Amino acid sequence: MRRARGQAAVAAALTLPLAVFMMLGTLQLFALLQARILAQYAATRAARAGSVNFGSCKAMEQAAIAVLVPVLDRGFAREAPGVDQARAFWRAYDGSRDNTFEWPGRAAGTPATPVVWIDRRKPDFRGGGVAENEWSWPTAGGGLDFRHLEIRMVLWAPMQIPFANWLFARLALARWGLMDFTGVNPYAPADGTVTWSAESGALAVPGAVATELRRATLAKTYTFPVEVSAVVQMMSPPRWGPRQCWTGGAP
Repeated sequence: MRRARGQAAVAAALTLPLAVFMMLGTLQLFALLQARILAQYAATRAARAGSVNFGSCKAMEQAAIAVLVPVLDRGFAREAPGVDQARAFWRAYDGSRDNTFEWPGRAAGTPATPVVWIDRRKPDFRGGGVAENEWSWPTAGGGLDFRHLEIRMVLWAPMQIPFANWLFARLALARWGLMDFTGVNPYAPADGTVTWSAESGALAVPGAVATELRRATLAKTYTFPVEVSAVVQMMSPPRWGPRQCWTGGAP
């Protein structure tokens, strides 16, 4: 009987970490899948908002954040349908309307986590001879397309499932060649030390995205970049303005 108990304890010690990861990892994976679906819808809504607002980056940013409230704060869905739920939705949106996600317990001095980065790829007036604050329809020339609004959006989906968030972030950094990991195997501690590094043919991550992903992981504010795009026809004259809606530099 004592030997059987000892064997059961050893078996539990070997399999429990993997079982815990399977449960938590599944929850985190489905949360990211939901974020991916909402991100595509948010990009479409953002592009439509921009098309009727002269390609305004601010209008697109706010439209995207409103759609992404379920990713940022799921608490409002627990309220009773009606006025209470509407108020809870507004509180959740108002907390992120400055395009930041406030992590609980964020250390003082740690930069806030962005919600979305939006890159307005078209209309792109750089080098097109269009004056600043031009409101009329420019004459297309030099291969420039002023009739379509094309955006690329990066959603920084917050990962809030314990253990799984750290593991997903470290795996992404290692497999994308951004930061190797050497330490005890989190899947099976009994296996000892493992090293995770870049895979052959790893995804090429843009510089600004790689920098933000490293910063967030080191600050223990775990996020995952979800990239989507959308194209719509302009419904208002495009106005010259900054190509990016974020201050992190070119992707």
